[in-house]
Amino acid sequence: MECIKKEKKDRRGLIIQPGAVGDGILTLPLARLLRRHRHTREMAFDILGHPEKLGFLKGRSEIEQIIPLEGVNLHMLFGDSRSFTLEEGDQLIDFFRGYELIISFIKDDEGHFERNLAFTTMATHAADIVTLEMQPPRDYKGHVAGYFMEQFVRDLPHAQVTVMQEDMEGGFIFSREGDEEKGGEIVQNLGITAKNGLIAIHPGSGGKEKCWPLDNYRELAKKLGKQGLQPVMILGPVEKERWEEGVINDLSTQVPVIKEVALEEIAGLLSCCRGYVGNDCGITHLAGALGLATVAIFGPTNSNHWRPLGSKVRVCEAKQQAEPGWPGMVEVFEQLLEAI
Repeated sequence: MECIKKEKKDRRGLIIQPGAVGDGILTLPLARLLRRHRHTREMAFDILGHPEKLGFLKGRSEIEQIIPLEGVNLHMLFGDSRSFTLEEGDQLIDFFRGYELIISFIKDDEGHFERNLAFTTMATHAADIVTLEMQPPRDYKGHVAGYFMEQFVRDLPHAQVTVMQEDMEGGFIFSREGDEEKGGEIVQNLGITAKNGLIAIHPGSGGKEKCWPLDNYRELAKKLGKQGLQPVMILGPVEKERWEEGVINDLSTQVPVIKEVALEEIAGLLSCCRGYVGNDCGITHLAGALGLATVAIFGPTNSNHWRPLGSKVRVCEAKQQAEPGWPGMVEVFEQLLEAI
């Protein structure tokens, strides 16, 4: 394992978050809670995760560094805790040495990972370790970000911190210097001259079942154009893999399309936009957390658990939530006009 170097700070905390874009963003309210608590507010927090999915958080959130999961031999911690051992000077010991608090979203049913992680840190110090569940129970009434915080408070009672409504009120991600300039370059390269009225649309999601029908997005883009607004379609690698090339080419004749740009660039583009529409997916969470007027379209997933957080987020879903279905295109259109 290549040794991962960390900037030296007096006090550091680590969040082990192996999830995707939305999972990382929904961890930020927990980071905010830690920032306002007197025992942890002076800590610098890192995330151990996937930089290609969470790297955009650096410089735009409470998170200081994103450390690649692939560079740390975490698989060793899944071994049987009854026989687990590390030799003095092992790189795992060195990696965890500087962390006073470790919050992990990785676990196994037998608890070996957490026990082995505790064993590893004890070689140098006694760190607080809290393991959190990623998925709330079906009957849980609140938001998953609140579920994360409630678990932390329950499992680390000596933290003496309570979950407050302000922890969920948005403003978790902010634009970084240069974001708007980069976004402007993307818009210019698309041949768009309008400086106002940009509406970002992302018709994809990691789960195909979460996607509002593409024809609805086509019609939505047309209606936005008739209102003097400028729709811009964002397509990711999932859409390129899922859709035939002819579909994407045809779409490009109807609306400017941005294909497979990095999340850093998407953050820049969103900083130039007036509004956003998308499915239950990571980019929708990004738009909401940036404070952009956002319409999140939900179908089969539970919006109470997974809606994007943000002061200007509107959830649009079928009126009868007990039945599968989608909201109509006109309803989404009207919600967006009201939001912007």
